[in-house]
Amino acid sequence: MIRFGKVIRGAMVPAMLAASATMAVGVARAQQGAEQPRSFNVAAGPLAQAMRRFAEQADLQLSYPAELARDKQTAGVSGTLSREAALARLLAGTGLHGRLEGRSLTLLPDTAAQADGDGEHVALATLHVAGAGDDAAGRGAGGTRRDEADRPFRTAGSSAYVTRAAIDRIPPTAIGDILKTAPGVISSGANIGNTLDVNIRGLQGASRVAMLVDGAQSASSDYRGYTGSNNRLSIDPELIGGIEIDKGPTGGPAGAGYTGGVVNISTLRVGDLVPEGEHYALRLRGSIGSNTVSPPEIGASGGRFGDKDEDFHPRFREDDWPALRNHFGSVALGARFARVDLVAAVSRRDQGNYFAGRQGGEPVGEYDRGEEVLNTSQHTTSGLLKATWHFAPEHSLELGYIRYDSRYGESWESELFWAQGKNQKPEQFARTDTYTAKYGFKPAGQSLIDLTVQGAVVDKVESSIASDAPFHTRNTGASLVNRSVAELPGDAVLTSSNGISLALEKARDDMQEPAMLLNANGERQITSLFTDNRIDVADWLTLNGSARYVYYRLRRDLADDDPRSTKELRAVSKIGSGSGTTVSGGITLSPFRGIGVYASYAEGYRPVSLREWTMAMAWTYLVPNPNLRPERAHNIEFGVNVLRDGLLFAGDRLRLKVSRFDNHNQDYVIRRQCNQKRYCTEGGYKWWRTPYNIDHADFRGYEVSGSYDIGRLFAEGAYTRYDHVEYCMTQDQCDETPFVSDYQRVYVPPRYSGSGTLGLRLFDRALTLGARVNVFGARVTTEAAQTFNNETIWGGFVQFQPWAATRLDLSAENIGDRFYYDVMSTTWVPASGRTVRLTLTQRL
Repeated sequence: MIRFGKVIRGAMVPAMLAASATMAVGVARAQQGAEQPRSFNVAAGPLAQAMRRFAEQADLQLSYPAELARDKQTAGVSGTLSREAALARLLAGTGLHGRLEGRSLTLLPDTAAQADGDGEHVALATLHVAGAGDDAAGRGAGGTRRDEADRPFRTAGSSAYVTRAAIDRIPPTAIGDILKTAPGVISSGANIGNTLDVNIRGLQGASRVAMLVDGAQSASSDYRGYTGSNNRLSIDPELIGGIEIDKGPTGGPAGAGYTGGVVNISTLRVGDLVPEGEHYALRLRGSIGSNTVSPPEIGASGGRFGDKDEDFHPRFREDDWPALRNHFGSVALGARFARVDLVAAVSRRDQGNYFAGRQGGEPVGEYDRGEEVLNTSQHTTSGLLKATWHFAPEHSLELGYIRYDSRYGESWESELFWAQGKNQKPEQFARTDTYTAKYGFKPAGQSLIDLTVQGAVVDKVESSIASDAPFHTRNTGASLVNRSVAELPGDAVLTSSNGISLALEKARDDMQEPAMLLNANGERQITSLFTDNRIDVADWLTLNGSARYVYYRLRRDLADDDPRSTKELRAVSKIGSGSGTTVSGGITLSPFRGIGVYASYAEGYRPVSLREWTMAMAWTYLVPNPNLRPERAHNIEFGVNVLRDGLLFAGDRLRLKVSRFDNHNQDYVIRRQCNQKRYCTEGGYKWWRTPYNIDHADFRGYEVSGSYDIGRLFAEGAYTRYDHVEYCMTQDQCDETPFVSDYQRVYVPPRYSGSGTLGLRLFDRALTLGARVNVFGARVTTEAAQTFNNETIWGGFVQFQPWAATRLDLSAENIGDRFYYDVMSTTWVPASGRTVRLTLTQRL
């Protein structure tokens, strides 16, 4: 076994301490002044392509008449230079010059210099190329994420991005609410506890979806009784800068071993806090909200079916402002120095139990309309420390630390499936320490080396509502990736990323009784070699191709040789391993500027998960399957991307993605009554269950997402609809309803889901008025143990920003105060009723 986890963590902590001390010396000597040189790597070739790459690397918004660059070539530019010097080299001999104004760059013919000097102006059809800014952060904020938000509309495949602005418009009650605007992405069981469990196009759990924070694998797995288990991630929304989502098999180090996709939550960066051209900024935020009440004493019961004893006293909301036990606050500091960027943030969140809505909806489970929903409180403290040191012109080092400490209420699905009352339970806890490090090396004057080395360690200790003992998870990862750019014959450009990634997941359950173990005990190691390539053949044609090799190794620390007779687990180490390869490819045709028609094929390989390999619970009749095979994904997608600025009006922005997906998952794993001769042929043991490979599971559908912004008005939307979902025991034995033995089938997605946002900006953007709607249908199957109805839920927001540094937000979630069960609910816990929140943001 490769024990690189201890090596990385052992080296990372002293490295952080030493580097922090060195940074402090560097900061003390730093001189504030003009913009620092940047590292540029723009290959020679067509000027239009070169200018797009330059704008991305220089963090500029570029505009120019399209005909100016037509048929022009550039010698390119490489090295560490100021933006002005790099631009001059790039345009040398083209007959053009650039005009820089803040973050805006305009290309003009050299003859236009005299016209500018004479005050004349010539109106031309203009091409706008967005840089990496994001004005959604608010006036005065140093936005750096527009390019990331635009990436889904340039990608030959499915991806999505959740902006900080979308999160702030209607702040989340549950952590899963942060994904309510992402197409095809749903947080499963969002209201049962303070954790995130992501479903992407029907796939979730069992390590199918990678859930990362700053590139660090941060998910753990917890036993949930009759609904099986969940993958869970915890983070405070106040620390989030943006969320990148890739759907289906993904390239790069993050995609190794996952078939459902990758969700990477990016924490705050210096550009999110410090306005362009400034060196320091302090952001203060405070918020107070309605619709909560302090939890009752432990053991208090309520509900429609509760025992009418001395502990039975359900509470109901009488107005919209009970207790005001719903508030959060945060302080975030950003600083830019000559060679060092620093970010530090701390947040505190307190929320009591919320009340269900009072209007419409027919209660099906325990809770009645308007009733206090027990075990929905949280008390969370989080911290972030991040530093980036450009210690030499060609080198950079980024170190980060995230602390998450939460006590929260949690519902137990197995209890709430039955009409037997419910009660207030002791709060659960989760503590996470995340350490990250990233080194970059990009030599000047050369395009074949752009090296990134990353490492991360995530330590998690969590309680489980199913037992009195905590469980531990440590995820360790490392990767080495080199990105190179090379010219090919015919003005084509090859961009290639090649690397290796390592991941080690270790889990331990502290239960003292081996036969009662609920969570995994063992290790799962994944090693991956990969190559991702893109060829820009011409302005109208782009080709993509990638390949990956995955090796995995599993070890379980407890094994059950014959649980039927002894119901005891013995410390017998069991080892498993395997390997697989995948390939992917795509093509994009751009017949018109800003419009791309694409088709893609992607393969994925998911090794057996740690829980599937290690779980053997005699008391629940669960045994491992030594013959379990990895899952393989074969996904086909085709669609259209539109990314146009200045389409109908000067300064307008249109983003649109329309896609058709056909996802085939071979050897899909479910739980079923086992068919192993060793366990199941003797009388009386037919109820033993085991993980099992069925032939396949298929998910097909359509997806639309996009936005249109004309300054005063803006609109955003996303919609996903499945027209074919089936689970096939054999090639010919298929049904849209999974098998009854497979954990209540709560992972089956809704027939459709979507969101829409419409906003109006007034008084030079000082006032923004808007509304958001979320819609979803019932599950594809009506035979899941937990179902939900078609729903339409409205929210609204008002943002008032009288000064660049001050913003006041007023939001209302579930304005209609609907009683409903949220999409992908895993038990009968209703969503929050109408919640009004007032938030103040002040930058100093």
